[in-house]
Amino acid sequence: MTHTATLKALTATDRWGNPTYTEYALKKVHIQPTHEVTKNSTDKSVNLNSVLFYDPKVSSPAVDWSALQSASDVANGQMKVVYSGKEYTVWSIDLLPDDEGRLHHVEVLLY
Repeated sequence: MTHTATLKALTATDRWGNPTYTEYALKKVHIQPTHEVTKNSTDKSVNLNSVLFYDPKVSSPAVDWSALQSASDVANGQMKVVYSGKEYTVWSIDLLPDDEGRLHHVEVLLY
């Protein structure tokens, strides 16, 4: 896990719809290109570009992915990831457990 990226977590939207982000400098993550098409529960499809892998044992800083996603949902927006000069939008966050139910790693699907 040798990549660095910036996570832009949406924290608020003003009355004109302008977003406010808190930025996290992610270190020791892995970004893998992908070319998948996926759908959500309302049948909206999107072309995924990349997957960000975050390992809580080696990646930093410590990130509460669920809380950040909830805050973005409350602010009626989406989180962003900036990697290699390109900004991606977070499609989904998968918290994947190990065999004992503890968090093993996080997969963040980006488009």
